[in-house]
Amino acid sequence: MCARYKVEDDFLEYGNQVLAAFDLQITPELFSTGDFYPTYNVITLRLDAGERWTLKPSSWGLLPSSWRPSKDATSAADILKERKRFQRDKVNARSETAHTTWPWKFSFKTQRCLMLATSFFEPHIDGGQAHYRLSDHRAFFIPALWAKWDSGVEGVESVDSCVMLTTEANDLVRTTRSGRSRQPVVLTDPEACRRYCSTDVTEHSQLESLFTPYDSNGMSVEHLPKVAKK
Repeated sequence: MCARYKVEDDFLEYGNQVLAAFDLQITPELFSTGDFYPTYNVITLRLDAGERWTLKPSSWGLLPSSWRPSKDATSAADILKERKRFQRDKVNARSETAHTTWPWKFSFKTQRCLMLATSFFEPHIDGGQAHYRLSDHRAFFIPALWAKWDSGVEGVESVDSCVMLTTEANDLVRTTRSGRSRQPVVLTDPEACRRYCSTDVTEHSQLESLFTPYDSNGMSVEHLPKVAKK
């Protein structure tokens, strides 16, 4: 499971060139760099009803509109704890079955978005972390789905959330990571990004060609050994 990705600090230096293809600019009050983990707020790119790109903050880990806290959650703190526990298990969705599997299927038809990244991490086969980048270290986009949960409880905020799509691992990832042979879907072409997010497209069959593993020849990996605790 991919549970960590990164937006390098130097993206702020060239990010507007990347986002220009989407008629967007970096928004200082929204955009942040660094490592992102489940339940962190991330920035997603979406197409609105007029097919215009927008930037939207979203909590990583899909929380469907149908989610309800347990009866034992009697305070805002209890609900927050349960909500985050649920979201931590909903950070990745298989691109092959996202259109038919709960809870992703309710978002797939019309609530697709993109998560911007410059690298992602998986457990390394020799321990520690495998840090994957594109060979030229440029930014890329991970197809994702979003959902909106309305709490209906005073003092409990509504939540906009997202989940990234994964695919079979390419040769580089398959031979260097441990565990499941999976990786995030990677898109670099703005037109492919638009096609994925377009509200005019609703069927999985129209998009499945985008979900193939990224060419391993265009990626690099760095082994980050586990640091022993003192």
